[in-house]
Amino acid sequence: MDHPCKLFIRQCFGWNLITISIRTGTTGENGENTHVIEYSLKLDSNPEFTASVLICYARAAFRLSKVGESGAKTVFDIAPAMLSMKTPEELRAGLL
Repeated sequence: MDHPCKLFIRQCFGWNLITISIRTGTTGENGENTHVIEYSLKLDSNPEFTASVLICYARAAFRLSKVGESGAKTVFDIAPAMLSMKTPEELRAGLL
C-alpha cells in the first residue's frame, strides 16, 4: 500500500517518484554562516530514468576501458563528463 503522502502527490501532480535531499553546513571561523543545499528529483517514469542512468554509466565504463582503466568504481569515481553523450567542447559551451 502506498504511503498517503505519496498517493496524494501522485494524484495531484501525476509524478511517480519525488525525492528531496537537503544538506546543511556551516562556514566561518566560528561556524557563524549557515548554508542549505536542496536537491529535488521528480520522475514520471522511475524505470525509464533508472535505465537512462545505467546507460550513462555503461558509456563511462566503455570510455574508461578504451584508455586502459579497469576495476571496481563507485559513482563518485566517475567524472560527470564521462556520463554524457556530448563532447567536452559541447559540455563547456552549454554549461559555462
